Order: sequence, then structure tokens, then C-alpha cells
Amino acid sequence: MAERNGHYYHIIARGREEQRLFESGLDYRFYLNLLKKYKKRFSISIHGFCLMPDYVSFIVRCGLSRSLFDFLQRINRSYTVYFNTKYKRSGRLWREHVRSILLKEEDVWDGLKAIEFGPVRLGITDSPVHYSWSSCRRRILRNRNGVLDPLM
Repeated sequence: MAERNGHYYHIIARGREEQRLFESGLDYRFYLNLLKKYKKRFSISIHGFCLMPDYVSFIVRCGLSRSLFDFLQRINRSYTVYFNTKYKRSGRLWREHVRSILLKEEDVWDGLKAIEFGPVRLGITDSPVHYSWSSCRRRILRNRNGVLDPLM
């Protein structure tokens, strides 16, 4: 994954062989805590996210000193250890390929809308505001809770 510092990316990471990534609310919360922890360490800004049962999607902006690849690798490895331990399983949880789409600044809002409407498109909810595991409600209420960064 080639990285350009200071640029926006739409990131999509899927479960291996359509593996469910989240089985409970605790799993979603654990993953959000990993985002909060590692975004600081790797100088990544998270401007939008949606955690779906079998994939995660983000709009991020890379900092100047760390790798987006390393950020994602650390989160996914940490979450895999947590998930495998909790559910008494072994092996990879994630597909090897993480999709990374470079966004022009003027396309960031369209990207946010696309990821936050994912649960509506898949019939999980009737409104993105009602889905607990996306940035939509947090952004509207300005409740960033350490994960979500404001767009400038």
C-alpha cells in the first residue's frame, strides 16, 4: 500500500473468507479502543468509520512520520489475538489485501457518506444515525470520544 503523507484515504479491510469480525458489542468497543490507541501512536487522523459484521471501513488522513500500513497491521494483529483468544479459535481473521483508495480532498465528504450509509444499503438499519458502530451519530453530535477527528 503506497502512502502519501497528508493525504486522505478510504480504507476497507474485510474478514477472511467472509469471516464475521464482530460477535458482540464488546468486540466493536474493543476495536474502537484499538483505533483510539494506535491513531495517536502512528499520527493518523480518523475522519469517518463504519464497523460492519464482516468488514471495517475508514476515511483517514496520514500523518507525516508513520506508515498507514503499520497502523492497520498493528490494529488488525491486536484485534486478531483478542478475537481468537475470546472465541477459542486460531488462524488469520483478515483478508491479506486491505483496500486503500486515495481520495481527493473534495471527495472526502462523498466517501464519508458512502461508508456511513453502508448499514442502510445492507438493510441493517433504516438510518445511518441509528447504527451504533459508525461515525455518523458521533460526528453529528460532536461526540468524538477519542476516535473521530474533525475534518478541517
